[in-house]
Amino acid sequence: VRLDWLDDADRDKGFRIRFFFASNPYFSNGALQKTYHTERKNPYADRVECVRIEATSIDWMPGRNVTVEVVSKKGKSGARRRSGKKQREERREMPRASFFRTCFRNLGPNEEIPEEELDEDEDEEDFMDCLLEDDYEQALALRDYLIPHAVRWYTGEACEDEEEGSSAS
Repeated sequence: VRLDWLDDADRDKGFRIRFFFASNPYFSNGALQKTYHTERKNPYADRVECVRIEATSIDWMPGRNVTVEVVSKKGKSGARRRSGKKQREERREMPRASFFRTCFRNLGPNEEIPEEELDEDEDEEDFMDCLLEDDYEQALALRDYLIPHAVRWYTGEACEDEEEGSSAS
């Protein structure tokens, strides 16, 4: 995982997080990236806001897309069964919960909210703002805590100690 700024001279413009992968049977991309475009909307507040997130499109190997479940549905024609003809099977891809589905999606103005996320009663613009803000907060945690101290997290040194009451005696 690598981090770089979109503009080293003006870090308010945003940053990019790149995830590198060894050759694998699931997708052909050697790297996947997320780009966080930010702006300082108020010159008097020491705060930048994420206005758009761009993510790499994943090139899934045939039959290996872990973000969908292939569902087979057989035809309902009774006449076909009696005549001895093969039933035609309809195969549909249904969305399935996955790190890759939620992490590598574009968010911001002019982007569509995935059907499985949107509730009929919610305002699409407000919901997109919530998705954008949540994703940005996760990126800040990666950028500020995990990436700079990755080895310490891996070894457990950065993890908080468990409370005394939760350890087995």
